[in-house]
Amino acid sequence: MTPIESISIRGSNRSKMISKLVAIGSLLLVSAPTTVMGRIPSGTSSTSHRRADVIIKQASDEYKASSESLYDHMMTLEEGLVFHWNDPGEDGVGANVFSGRIVHVSETAERAASYLALGVSNVEFPTSESELMIGSDAIIGVVSTSDVAKYYLGSRMPGENGIRKMEDEKQTLIDSKIQTHVGDDGSVTTILSFEKNLKEDDSKEIVIKKDARNTFLFAVGLQSNGDGLSYHGSRGAFQLDFDEIVYLAEKGQIGSDIVIFKDPEPVAEEEQIGSDTVIIEDEQPVAVTNTRSEAEIDTEANTETDAIPETETDSETDTESNNKEYDSDALDACASDDPDYLHMVKINSKTKFHWNLDVWSNDTPPAVNGKLVFEGQAWLGFGFSFDGSMIGSEAIIGIPDHEDFDRPLKFKLGAKNVGEITPLPDAQQTLLNAEITQKNRITTLTFKKLLSEDNTDELEISADGMNNFIYAVGTSNTFGYHQFRGSFKLDLSSCNSPIASSRHLPHKSKAAWVAHGVVATLAWAVAIPAAVTTAWFRTIVPQTWIYIHVFCNVAGFFLTLIAFIIAVTTMSLSNEPAHFSDPHHIVGLVLMLFVTFQVMNGFFRPPVEQKKIDYGWIPHTARGAWHLLHRVMGVVLLLLAFWQIQNGLLLFADHFGYRPMTNFFFAYIIVLAIACAGLKVWLIAEQDRAHLQAASINSSINIDKGIGPQAVHKVAFTNGIDPDSELAPVQFDLQ
Repeated sequence: MTPIESISIRGSNRSKMISKLVAIGSLLLVSAPTTVMGRIPSGTSSTSHRRADVIIKQASDEYKASSESLYDHMMTLEEGLVFHWNDPGEDGVGANVFSGRIVHVSETAERAASYLALGVSNVEFPTSESELMIGSDAIIGVVSTSDVAKYYLGSRMPGENGIRKMEDEKQTLIDSKIQTHVGDDGSVTTILSFEKNLKEDDSKEIVIKKDARNTFLFAVGLQSNGDGLSYHGSRGAFQLDFDEIVYLAEKGQIGSDIVIFKDPEPVAEEEQIGSDTVIIEDEQPVAVTNTRSEAEIDTEANTETDAIPETETDSETDTESNNKEYDSDALDACASDDPDYLHMVKINSKTKFHWNLDVWSNDTPPAVNGKLVFEGQAWLGFGFSFDGSMIGSEAIIGIPDHEDFDRPLKFKLGAKNVGEITPLPDAQQTLLNAEITQKNRITTLTFKKLLSEDNTDELEISADGMNNFIYAVGTSNTFGYHQFRGSFKLDLSSCNSPIASSRHLPHKSKAAWVAHGVVATLAWAVAIPAAVTTAWFRTIVPQTWIYIHVFCNVAGFFLTLIAFIIAVTTMSLSNEPAHFSDPHHIVGLVLMLFVTFQVMNGFFRPPVEQKKIDYGWIPHTARGAWHLLHRVMGVVLLLLAFWQIQNGLLLFADHFGYRPMTNFFFAYIIVLAIACAGLKVWLIAEQDRAHLQAASINSSINIDKGIGPQAVHKVAFTNGIDPDSELAPVQFDLQ
């Protein structure tokens, strides 16, 4: 929708307005303060130095006559920050000069500005914060050095291709200075003054237009973050058309258009009478509408209007929806509730992570100041991962009252068992201000870590991109298995931090995973072991063992199929499906395929070949080959299943914060093994007794008469043993 299309003109005022609109043109209609939001819920005060939204105001809405005699106009950028400027002259020396002043007032010295910055961007309608800043030019005044200079903003970080001072020959500012004044009440006023050419000799510098809209950026550094260039305490943007302000000042008019650039949720274009609002999603196509109320339009035309009732804007509705979405998981707000930190994410109901970026200091390499807070007493870990998984990652672990580790250290996470979690060498222990403290049953892990370490094997943390972080909270102060852990993605510079972890399963799927575990355990800890042991000890039930064996195998197959379907379905319905991305998934698939083959193969066994006998492990008949394969597959499946069950118990405990039940499972295996061993010992004793009886019969019967074998068979059958059956567990040589 174009600006003109977005305006609703009613009734008798329509004809009066048309001529006015044609005269004013798009100069007045497209003017709109803009906001890049979506990082924190609406309602956060624009005065908060921790806020992560960037409000792009329109000078045409906010300007008024300057309170300083040296300047023509001024506008409030945010509470405590005012921008003054002069109209560029029509001709002569002042025609190509833009003079301005930024005044920042803080109530305390801690909140005083360490630097003030004003930049100009060549992007009029940004689709993201990065697009607004990167590629811009800026005037930055640093209080500690009294230096005012022009800078390139190549990225969010300082460096050769990032934020760097322009070459000396391009430092063309006139009468530029930065000053501070401390009031009797303790307030601190910081003033950045300058004169800049609208068009510089270097064609690469952005031209400030006199007769068109310019997009300006501003930023305020805080003394609490350092006395030089440090991460900004607040920043924003505004748009200014010098000729438009001159025109409006002559007419004595001030508009109130508002356009909002917002992420993360796209909003469908919707026309609202009296309060049209535009939502432009980050990285989404830009739509533009006008938010002038009809009352304001009629006022501009000097006509009478009816009162227009207030309506809820799209932005309000969308923000409310976004807040509900964030509250459902782990992100309450981006602004930290700790005055020592700028940002915060709430990982869960008891755990928060606070941080500052320190990327501007000339004395130290870029780093992140972090604090992990847990409402309880336990060891804490905060790590850095390629993909959100634990193994292969690195972590900062703080263990209260540990004998060997008197402070938090960096660890390599080689595996999930404690023995493979080892501290990095002393040369790589580069943490600063690292400590773990406990007070009032609250555990706090604080640290300062370099974004890029000298050792290239360590993972690098991105200051202006998405990172994969992991965390863990122990069950106590003793380092061991954690009571819960997870992973989340976070952009440290923009507070873009939806907690979304494929490793931390949503609790709404807990019942499904319980069902998966119960069904799989019935299959592989009950049904299949019963089938195997029945075959091993079939002479105990020689007439019915085959039916028990087949029934248990078929039951195990169907239980495995049900467990497999539950797992695949639950994973598919998760926020981030990751099918067959874990060893547990792979082994589960192998078990499903193998047990299917095993059951089908059982129904296609070759017939018994009575006159051919296989000796040893090398089969000489089809039945012998089938029998060997069936036995080996059964043993392999049982061993894989035992590993799978204990691994599943560990995963469940890991995902949902329970103590693992592997000890009970291992106890069950031990009991089962003891029972099988005892039964085997009893069968061996029975075998020895049968041999003794057979030997006694052989010595007293005349074999030449042909009655010996029949008598031996009779004795064997009397003792429950069929020496002619190939299914006997032991081959008896009774001849």
